Amino acid sequence: LVDPRSREWERIDRRPSRGPVTPVPTLQTLTARDGLRFTGWLYQPPADVERVGAMIFLHGGPEGQSRPGDNELFPHLLDKGITVFAPNVRGSGGFGRSFAHGDEREKRFAAIDDVADSAEYLAAHGLADPGRIACAGWSYGGYLTLAALTFHPELFAAGISICGMSDLTTFYRTTEAWIAAAAYPKYGHPVSDRDLLEALSPLRRADRLRAPLLV
Repeated sequence: LVDPRSREWERIDRRPSRGPVTPVPTLQTLTARDGLRFTGWLYQPPADVERVGAMIFLHGGPEGQSRPGDNELFPHLLDKGITVFAPNVRGSGGFGRSFAHGDEREKRFAAIDDVADSAEYLAAHGLADPGRIACAGWSYGGYLTLAALTFHPELFAAGISICGMSDLTTFYRTTEAWIAAAAYPKYGHPVSDRDLLEALSPLRRADRLRAPLLV
C-alpha cells in the first residue's frame, strides 16, 4: 500500500478478497425459428439446490459476446436455484461478418425472436419451468429485454433492464452525436426510417407488457 504524498509503502499481509467463483457453463446450440443456428452458455445451480426458475442474461453491444468466465451476478442467482442462460443472439461478435450484421435495421425483429427462442429452448429441454423464465440485460441487452417482454409477453415471468433503450426515436434525440451517427446502419436513420424505429421501440408496445419489470 503506497502513500503517493510521502512515497512510503507498507506490505499488506493478507490474501486478496474474492467473491464466489462462477461455475463452468456448458455450450448449447439452438436453432432459431428461421433456421439460423446460434449458441449460448448455460449455467446450472448446484446439484443440492432446488431449481426455481431461469434467467436469460443478454450482453450489450449489440456486437458484444457472452463468454464463459467469472461473473459477479451469476453465482448469487445460481445459489438461489436460478438457472442462467447467456445466449449470443444474431448481431453478436465473434461468429463471422454475416452473423454480426444479421440484426441490422429490419432484421432486428429476428434478433428479438432469438430471445424468445432461447426461452422456448429452456422450456422444451426441461431446463426451466416455462412459467418461470425471466430476462435481463444491460445496454443493448437492456433494450432486448424490454423488446422481448413486449413482443413476446407470454414467455416471460419478469424482466430487468439495465440502461436499456426503450424508444429508438428518443434515443437518437438524446444520445451523443457520434453514437447516433454510428447507429444509423445498425438501427436505421431517425428521419427516413422513423416508422421502422417506432415499430422496434418497446415503449410503444408498453400496453402489451405483462411481467413485472425493474428498470
